[in-house]
Amino acid sequence: MAIDGGNQLPFARSYQLEALEKALKQNTIVFLETGTGKTLIAIMLLRSYAHLFRKPSPFIAVFLVPTVVLVTQQAEAVAILTDLKVGKYYGEMGVDFWDAATWNLQKDENEVLVMTPQILLDALRHSFLKLDQIKVLIFDECHNARGKHPYACIMTEFYHRELSSNNLQLPRIFGMTASPIKAKGMSYS
Repeated sequence: MAIDGGNQLPFARSYQLEALEKALKQNTIVFLETGTGKTLIAIMLLRSYAHLFRKPSPFIAVFLVPTVVLVTQQAEAVAILTDLKVGKYYGEMGVDFWDAATWNLQKDENEVLVMTPQILLDALRHSFLKLDQIKVLIFDECHNARGKHPYACIMTEFYHRELSSNNLQLPRIFGMTASPIKAKGMSYS
């Protein structure tokens, strides 16, 4: 399955296509073992929605990952398997000191922004980025979205607030994890 720039996707298995089909219709969390192709599903989702954030569109996709190493790894995967313009963002780049103009430049130049979750949370809190500018929001290792983790804060402070105000411009949410979510006091037998 080749696309525009000839970026060849690996063969997608039936369960990946089934997960993609669900993710195209509704917010979805995919729970699959490590090495079973969760990132490929995310990339197919990005490709499916690319027409919404392809430049000169003012919209973007955001791919959140919990570590700097994963920022580089996932950004490279998106760049290799799509023809989308990908930006990488993590604390050591000095993003904490960026202003609205710097963020606007990044949104104008890149279609997919891959970053650690604290960066998105801070940018949303400062209104450098707005949730209604994001068409696809991917949470890698989404099992971390608990308590005061930036994933949880993004959802409670921004997504759920917009949802309760009936904002119809919310991003498609796609979560991926290889870890079962275990709530306090629950047992799995």
